[in-house]
Amino acid sequence: MAPFRAVGPASPFGCSSPVLDGPCAEGAAAVTANRQGNAIGTVDARIRGSVIAGTCRAANDGSTGELELVRVEPQSRDDLERLLGAYVFPSGDRLTIRWGDAPKCTRLVFEEPVRGGVRWLFPVGLGSFIAGASLQRPIPVETWFRWEVDGDAPRLHWHRSGREPQTGRLESSGR
Repeated sequence: MAPFRAVGPASPFGCSSPVLDGPCAEGAAAVTANRQGNAIGTVDARIRGSVIAGTCRAANDGSTGELELVRVEPQSRDDLERLLGAYVFPSGDRLTIRWGDAPKCTRLVFEEPVRGGVRWLFPVGLGSFIAGASLQRPIPVETWFRWEVDGDAPRLHWHRSGREPQTGRLESSGR
């Protein structure tokens, strides 16, 4: 089981990627900020699927803040590259899956030409991704993606909050 890692803005502990140690269950867990395992606070959180959310308290001064983490599952670059391209859906919607803009970026993003905007895709399982309402925030989850790959023709199952799920086909590859 992969550890929970922060994928949003820096935590109130000043660490951009804390790892929650201990059992993944409701209640408090030590938060570590470095490879040496130095405890920097506690978290009182609830887990739902791949998301853990709650309140964190710093060990040094007792300050508190909200914490939202998503369990991200590593995916190989080869697996991700097979998903790149433009997809078309029966409703006429289109979207593009591509690499992020940073040099040597290993994160996929999606763009909806009509709605506008670019969002990071956060892998939560093999071929399954979530996206939030803004670029770097997966929570609250607004969009779910799941790919089925048969040979070289991936199908994309896309569900955006408030809309019916759709299944699209790859129109043009981004490789």
